[in-house]
Amino acid sequence: MTTPAKSNKKYYSLRSFGSYMARFKLRFIVTISMFAVANILLAVLPLFIGKLIEALSAHPVQGHEAVIWVWVLIACSTGHDLIWRGGELLHMWLINPLSYHYDTLLFREVIRKPYPYFVDKFTGKLSSYINTISQEMHEFFTDITYNYTSQIISLLATAAILTSVNWQT
Repeated sequence: MTTPAKSNKKYYSLRSFGSYMARFKLRFIVTISMFAVANILLAVLPLFIGKLIEALSAHPVQGHEAVIWVWVLIACSTGHDLIWRGGELLHMWLINPLSYHYDTLLFREVIRKPYPYFVDKFTGKLSSYINTISQEMHEFFTDITYNYTSQIISLLATAAILTSVNWQT
């Protein structure tokens, strides 16, 4: 059985990472929201394409309505692209520096250790470990904003489409 002191040490780095991220919740919320809105605009495109096809296949052809749906499709595509680029800028300005700040924080904590701490320690491994943690944090932040947000929106859009198709039959 582990003692409370051992279990605290076991997840120290994970708690450090989590508490560091918690300080910047607003940055994450704003950036993820931008990517989510951009992905929503992309996810609704099939709906508007269906409306366009419906307008073009009607007898008589509803040209005015088709033109409106074309402009809606253009607006969604353009809006997606502009908002996505805005999300990329927010990611670059608000999220990217966090991994470098965390790297600096970790190095500061190590450098504050007294000299006896470094005796019989592999300092190269220590700095490599800190760099690895920082790189993994950077990749995790990138995955959250670019990949996971997109996948969640795509999953919800697919579920909504499949549900609406099943309700129509």
